[in-house]
Amino acid sequence: MMQIRELLLYGKNGKIRSIKFRVGKLNIITGESKSGKSAMADIIDYCLGSKSCNVPEGIIRDEVSWYALLLQFSKEQIFIARENSGAKQQSSSKCYYEIGENIDIPKSASWLPNTNVEGIISVLNNYLGITENLFVPPKGQTRKPFEVNVRHALKFCFQGQDEIASKNLLFHEQANPYVLQSIKDSLPYFLGAIPKDVLILKENLREKKRELNILERKINDDKLINNDVKSISLLKEASAVGLINDINYSLDENQCIDILKDLSNYKIDSLKDIKVDSVDISVLQKELEDEQFKLSILEEKIFSAKQYSKELNGYGDEIRHQKVRLESIGLFENLNYSPNKCPFCSNDIHSSMPEIETLKKSIIDLDNSLTNVTKEFPKIESYIEELNKKKEVVMNKISLLKGEIDAIYNVEDDKKSIIDLNARKAKVLGRISLWVDSIENMPSNENNNKKIALLKSEIKKIQNKIDQNTIKDNLTSILSKIQFDMTEWARLLNLEYSNYPYRYDPKKATVIVDKERPVELSQLGSGSNWVGVHLITYMAFHKQFINKKSPIPNFLFLDQPSQVYFPSSENDMDMEAVKSIYSFLNDQVNSYKGKMQIIIVDHAQLDASYFKDNVIETWRFNNKLVPMDWYNTNK
Repeated sequence: MMQIRELLLYGKNGKIRSIKFRVGKLNIITGESKSGKSAMADIIDYCLGSKSCNVPEGIIRDEVSWYALLLQFSKEQIFIARENSGAKQQSSSKCYYEIGENIDIPKSASWLPNTNVEGIISVLNNYLGITENLFVPPKGQTRKPFEVNVRHALKFCFQGQDEIASKNLLFHEQANPYVLQSIKDSLPYFLGAIPKDVLILKENLREKKRELNILERKINDDKLINNDVKSISLLKEASAVGLINDINYSLDENQCIDILKDLSNYKIDSLKDIKVDSVDISVLQKELEDEQFKLSILEEKIFSAKQYSKELNGYGDEIRHQKVRLESIGLFENLNYSPNKCPFCSNDIHSSMPEIETLKKSIIDLDNSLTNVTKEFPKIESYIEELNKKKEVVMNKISLLKGEIDAIYNVEDDKKSIIDLNARKAKVLGRISLWVDSIENMPSNENNNKKIALLKSEIKKIQNKIDQNTIKDNLTSILSKIQFDMTEWARLLNLEYSNYPYRYDPKKATVIVDKERPVELSQLGSGSNWVGVHLITYMAFHKQFINKKSPIPNFLFLDQPSQVYFPSSENDMDMEAVKSIYSFLNDQVNSYKGKMQIIIVDHAQLDASYFKDNVIETWRFNNKLVPMDWYNTNK
């Protein structure tokens, strides 16, 4: 339950204007025009999370700093205040709220804002019981899903001065963009045709379906385990990895099971049949590298020796050539000649000549060098031959090492192949062991079958609750009850065609009278009929809201329901119609025994007790929403 206990204006002058309402009663404020009556609805709506401040420009916007409400719930109260946006801004997001069993109204607006508009909406959703929900439009429609909140609920709690007597608009703010569609979409939820906990139900449905799938899959697996086709399949796998020879397909189920039981005890041979040298391959690789290094040294020495031999041979050839030239003149035959005579022509030499001994020594050295070169050739050839023999030994050792290493790698490849085969065998044996254990310890599925039956029953119940056809049926049933009340009350208020059924059309969001042909609200004549249709429709809705314990605030604000009768001549017929309206509303509030609150602001002033007893304030003779001394302060 949510009703309004008090409305407060906190003035910039530090003063407070308070209007106290009676909970669960009819509350009437009667007064003159321009006294601020209609502004009350805008103030209430603003405090309850409206995006914009629609309070009229003037003294209220100029002199009020904060608007506030004291809301009454079943066991607690919520004080909500929202900063006045002033004349220059559309709205303010600064809000303050306080929750308690009996709240002491703050004596001044000295609080610090502790939330924003979204926070206020969230608090009200929580206290009204608007749970997580998501309306998803039908397939093929382009509008986006939306979540119902208190702002949607408030469309059924107000009838403004320009709305209550309208023939074209039935709901509060219906003329604003997208509002009409949101009313159509959210009304089934508020009327109880859609479960309030629809999202929770959908989550439960998903969880139960998941649990059902697990149980059904387990039973299907158990059936497959008991199926002889499964045993044959396992035998085929065993044959493919060499665990058994070819399969005899004439075996019956029991024979297959016996073979598989034997295989479940099969032990895979280790690698004992493959003898692997214990030599560490890294040692062999290191030895191979050393021998390859020795080989490279030997090849370098052989190359150097051959180069030396080649060069020495060239040197010897040059010496032999020179000796042949000297021998041709007989120089080596006679080394004794006259110092002053040319040794070649025996003529006198007048210039100085090298000493004969020096020349003689050079010729002897040339002959000795030739002799030494001749002696060196056999030694070099012997050295090269020795190096080649060492090279051959090293190359043989390298060949042996490579063969040994390759042999080890080949053994490792064989091991890998056997390991792979053993892994495949182990995988098949694992499936066989699991299958044998399963058939030997197969539990009864009786309990699982019972759980499945229970889950299917619960799933069906949830599906019925959220099924679109079920929702349509629920809505049709509820609207038939609303139609019954509307028709009865149309007769009570003596509306036009009251001898025909009145009903609400959810597709067109209007009221239709079922005559020989359907007559919509816009086709009914006179303002008195339009007001009457609005009243019976809203009261029929609120009756269902209360019966269904809907998360709708339990108040209805009506702005001047008697306007169609005034200021026309106050004849007896007009006064009787006004009295009928107030008598009807008073009876409706009393029938709900505190569960409904109606707040009416109006020009009318009746002598009847059901009117006078419910008047909480009279705004005449300078008595207004904003006190006159606030005006005087402004002056």
